[in-house]
Amino acid sequence: MEVTALCSRLLIVLLGAHIQKSSTQNHDAALHIVTERLQLFEYTPFSFLCEGLGSALRGFRNNNELIQGCYNIDSSTLNCTIPEAYAIESGLYWCEDEKGEKSNSVDITVTGGSVILESPVLPVMDGESVTLSCRNKASILSADFYKDGRLIWTSPTGIITLENVSKSDEGLYKCSISEGGESPESWLTVRESGEVLNEDMRSLLHFSVLLWTAIIIFILVLALLVLGVLHIKHRVTVCEEDQNDVTYAVVVTKPRHRAFHTLRFILDAADAADNPSLSIETDHSRNPQTEAESGYKNSPSAEEPLYAPVMKDSFGKLRDAPSD
Repeated sequence: MEVTALCSRLLIVLLGAHIQKSSTQNHDAALHIVTERLQLFEYTPFSFLCEGLGSALRGFRNNNELIQGCYNIDSSTLNCTIPEAYAIESGLYWCEDEKGEKSNSVDITVTGGSVILESPVLPVMDGESVTLSCRNKASILSADFYKDGRLIWTSPTGIITLENVSKSDEGLYKCSISEGGESPESWLTVRESGEVLNEDMRSLLHFSVLLWTAIIIFILVLALLVLGVLHIKHRVTVCEEDQNDVTYAVVVTKPRHRAFHTLRFILDAADAADNPSLSIETDHSRNPQTEAESGYKNSPSAEEPLYAPVMKDSFGKLRDAPSD
């Protein structure tokens, strides 16, 4: 039973390790920016949510600076709000739970300029459409859009849409407005569907390997345990059969000195009748022997039974047991 419990614990540990790994891989969707913007004008309030990381959530930024304006909506959701964002508050934002598990980080840029670029906060899938907007504090004007420092499009409305994006569209984007200035750069992440599928397949394959390894180990240990129990049971049965094959025979030794003494008495009587002088000698010479015989007669060992073990052979016949 202890071995079975140990195998069960091993299986649970392996499954728990996989679940924890999967949870870590899914943290990139745990941190949500409510404004859905990576760039903010200075003095603009913004907030973000942390979800699904467990209890006792906390918000951080940059060098592990704890954000004070956070509160729990429920046991697994944290809301962090900054009433007025300053340029010095630009940087990475993330959340942690009580065990130190971290969410993905989001790079927030707070600019003191007059132009910002609105772009997707989370990675986009290849084949999707992406909208980029260039705006200043007043309105949306004609703007130029750049990728990795190179002009790619000029829009009279300040908005462009990238159709059917691919991995080649991934990079740093910014925009500029005539007589308005230039926005900070933001990174656009494009994930290939095959990449996501491969990650899911690898995760599933890893889980299957762990699961089958645990099952095989459990079966092997259980089989060894059963074989051990059967072996012990077989040995106990053999020992019991050996004990049942021993038969004890009682051998009683019967005293024969009485018949011998009677015969000698008759012979002595016959000799005495023929030779009277011999009878006296005979009586004296026989007395010690008679006393010895009498001692043998009265000896407890004369009537004591003897026990001898007798074994049965494979044919059911009796045979003497080997002596020690």
